[in-house]
Amino acid sequence: MDKDRQVVIVGVGRLTNREKSVEKSLTPAQLVHEAAKLAAVDAGLEAGPVLADVQMVCMMDMFFEERWKGRFGSRPYANFPRTVANTIGARAVRDDLCWRSFPGGNGPQYVLNKVGELLNQGKLPQGPILIGGAEANHSFDNIARAGRHEELPSLGWCDSNEFSKSTKKPKVGSRACESQYKQYKQYSCCCVVL
Repeated sequence: MDKDRQVVIVGVGRLTNREKSVEKSLTPAQLVHEAAKLAAVDAGLEAGPVLADVQMVCMMDMFFEERWKGRFGSRPYANFPRTVANTIGARAVRDDLCWRSFPGGNGPQYVLNKVGELLNQGKLPQGPILIGGAEANHSFDNIARAGRHEELPSLGWCDSNEFSKSTKKPKVGSRACESQYKQYKQYSCCCVVL
């Protein structure tokens, strides 16, 4: 192990949003953005500059996307990590550095281990790396129950928003079982690794 290239987790942010109104509900990308700002503050850094300097975005698989597909017939994001990179202002993140975990409980640890290994080997650019995830099932359910689910695309809940430009798909594994979604509330957890 190269002692000069050790990986350090410098900040962690977690956000729980159980907003019931359509207008105040955060999209999955907004959830990650808010949690990433908390992670930057946790690290003692100013959020804007550190998030703009992010070199890589790794996101966990979301049950929400399978539920979206059931409602609208297609997935909401062609490349959710790219959407997150654009939302946080990290425009320099290359498509090959937009990663997505395989479904399952070991996804966050696997991604953290893999990123750490590649950083230590000098195969990733130096700078902040955002590792996080979001589930928006609570808000999605409330909006759908209110009969307003058709408004979600215009509110930025999918690739139709102004930020998603990439057509390259992230690394992804097989889909998780949708029936397990009820154990998840709307949350977003992110780590910024420098």
